[in-house]
Amino acid sequence: MPEEAAGEGAAPAGSSSSSRVIGVDRIRELRDFIELSPHLGGRKVVLINPAERLHPSAANALLKTLEEPTPGTLFVLVSARPQQLLPTIRSRCFRLDFRVPSSAQALEWMREEGIADPQVPLSHAGGAPLAAAELARSSLWRRRSAITRLLVNLDVKADVLARAIEPDEVAAFCGLLYKWCADLIGLRLAGRIRYNPDYAQPLEQLAVNSDVLKLQKLMKDLTVQLRYLEHPLNQRLVCEKVALSYARAICALEH
Repeated sequence: MPEEAAGEGAAPAGSSSSSRVIGVDRIRELRDFIELSPHLGGRKVVLINPAERLHPSAANALLKTLEEPTPGTLFVLVSARPQQLLPTIRSRCFRLDFRVPSSAQALEWMREEGIADPQVPLSHAGGAPLAAAELARSSLWRRRSAITRLLVNLDVKADVLARAIEPDEVAAFCGLLYKWCADLIGLRLAGRIRYNPDYAQPLEQLAVNSDVLKLQKLMKDLTVQLRYLEHPLNQRLVCEKVALSYARAICALEH
């Protein structure tokens, strides 16, 4: 169960660190919680985040609780993918959308937070200022110029690129490389760039020799790697694999 719901009478249900699925046993534990009287105040809050990780059996078990809630109990289901929730769950909830702020609002807030040149990390984060601020403060972002100097080199060596990435930066590097490849494909197919406007000229030169199909395959591989990076593995091998695929894609090499 996550730690977001803190304080008296609050119970979190769901965890991204302990399990990728919220099982029925956690919902049964939740029932025991909501049957208890709060020590302070008159309400209890149940936070399920992210709600789309509810196993179907857990969602069905939760449904009965939502239909007959204990007085004074408030359920908060947080989801970035509400369409993945059971229709019966959605129909019993009041939906409140939190939309991405405007670019001007996000940029102003990031400047107030002391982030220099916030436009690029904001582009990388899809306009989400909190994610952009976290990215801008990461160790890999501080070394972004050094990494991109390797990426723009047509003679980039996969082992050199892999060694430039620290073990705790692999996930961030995969995300950065994914968006770099997306810009290369965007330039080749539509003449547009989205994530790295500050590297427009080097990307245009690089895109000339890039193989779109190999870039697309690399992006799919990066998606898979990001999905499994939570599990123990040799992260150096991950870096070497994606770096080799990238070197082949930008030089249009044949396997």
